[in-house]
Amino acid sequence: MPKDLDTTLTFIALATNNHPRGQTPKLESVGDDPDERFFMLATFCFDLSRKLKYISHALREYYPGRDARPPGPEFAQTILDDECYINPKPTTISWKEMAIRAEKVMVRLHKELVDEGYPQYPPEGGCPPR
Repeated sequence: MPKDLDTTLTFIALATNNHPRGQTPKLESVGDDPDERFFMLATFCFDLSRKLKYISHALREYYPGRDARPPGPEFAQTILDDECYINPKPTTISWKEMAIRAEKVMVRLHKELVDEGYPQYPPEGGCPPR
């Protein structure tokens, strides 16, 4: 049974705060270069997926049929470490490098959720016919 809603909400707030390159202009940073535009969009897509996976981790004790403990304080440090890895400051890395890093973290988080027993959809055998 859930123990500490305030801690869970704190993790969700921390996980969803910030985004790549903060308040800097995004479109100006890529100009007309289609590759840079692609990597900027990929970065934001992977970043959003990553944040949703943090929310899944934060809510794991609420998942039906699971007897999971809430994440501990180290979870907050993981969120901050991942953010610094993807979006280092004051250094700026290329959109391509950010996309590669964001994808790497997103895949790691997904694997952690699978390893914790979250069901995968569609199931391994595929979706049932309609």
